[in-house]
Amino acid sequence: MEHGMPVIKLSDTLKESMPLCVHFNKRGDIFIGDAAFNVIKNDQVRALKSFEPVKTNSFNQFTRTLGTSHSYESSNTGKSYSSEELLGQCFRKLKSFVQDEDVKAAVITVPAKFTITQIEALKNAGRFAGFEQIELITEPIATSIGYGIRKGTILIIDFGYSSFNASLINYDTIIDTIDDYWLGSKNIVEAIVDQLIFPYLQETYAIDSILDNPT
Repeated sequence: MEHGMPVIKLSDTLKESMPLCVHFNKRGDIFIGDAAFNVIKNDQVRALKSFEPVKTNSFNQFTRTLGTSHSYESSNTGKSYSSEELLGQCFRKLKSFVQDEDVKAAVITVPAKFTITQIEALKNAGRFAGFEQIELITEPIATSIGYGIRKGTILIIDFGYSSFNASLINYDTIIDTIDDYWLGSKNIVEAIVDQLIFPYLQETYAIDSILDNPT
């Protein structure tokens, strides 16, 4: 907030948002945000060209596994990382975009049906980043506030990269909500590739010989 108005701090690539991606290089250095996302894209291109899986040290979509025992192993560092550790690195990176003050508090939005375990994992990620005070607000309510909706019942639909949510709310009260953490635009893209593009390639070109499982 500057002079009573919200101001978006630009990232190190001069963008208003940052991908939640983490990469560890061979020296064990960590890259976060767009730099890590670019490595993921390059890995995918190499895998397509070589038809061989690329062992990755880049991680994203770890918000899907918050509050679980799932871990992400990096061969470059010889360590495994929890979801909250990776998310905490992203929060720490976001803090670094503020140059003129030490940010010690944060308001973090969460899906409407986040469990207690997921919420605690999210707070751990915030503490890892150095936030001393953490306040949580559900994403549908944050949307309502952001658009200045003060009365009436509305339906808010959030279809993101990795998740889907539909919430019926009345200003600051959620009447009902439904979440699917495994349905996002990424899954739609994968379905298009699997169900439309890939079958066309199989019918048009002789590619079965280079596939591990052509069916």
